Amino acid sequence: MNKFRKSKPASSPPSMSRTMQVALRDEHSLQSQGTCSPNAASIYDSNGQDSGATISWSFVPRGMIPRTPVAQYWAFRAVAAETVLSERVQHQNELIQVRLTEEEKRTKEIAAIVRVNEARQSKLEKFMIILIAFLGYMLWRNPSPDTYDPSGKKRPLTHFTIPILSPFTSVVENETGVFGTKSVVIFVLALAVLVFFAFRHWFTSGIRWHRS
Repeated sequence: MNKFRKSKPASSPPSMSRTMQVALRDEHSLQSQGTCSPNAASIYDSNGQDSGATISWSFVPRGMIPRTPVAQYWAFRAVAAETVLSERVQHQNELIQVRLTEEEKRTKEIAAIVRVNEARQSKLEKFMIILIAFLGYMLWRNPSPDTYDPSGKKRPLTHFTIPILSPFTSVVENETGVFGTKSVVIFVLALAVLVFFAFRHWFTSGIRWHRS
């Protein structure tokens, strides 16, 4: 039975990250060179070689200056991360500023278009009012030709025969109505004006809702 039992694998040491390996290698290489300056530190690349650049710790409080190479390495990484983050935040702020500028420009363009449209609509309203008034005046000035004859006198009563009732029956037609021609014209004009202003109110409300 012991032959079929799998042997437990030997416990391997936990793997170390590449960054920690570089930091420890830098520590051993820098310990042989002596103690680093508390106000400046050399910058090492990922291969552990001196890149020739130095970073100043003058902006750090005196008691918080990193002393060991490992601490300086991680402090440099933190400074680099903060620099990248600040640049990213600045870039985001620039994008927001550009977007706000574009939105403001678009709002001004929409407002200019609305003003032009309102001016054209006002002119159209005036033209329609003048046209309706002229039409009403013409209808009031020239009544229906069925009521008056060319001589200006009222036409006589019309006689005609209805053959369905009797071929000899005469019926007198008297042209009368409940509503006169002027009343009908006034009613039609009032209805047209009401429909026009209702459509104008609906159109203006739609523009305001679109702008908001």
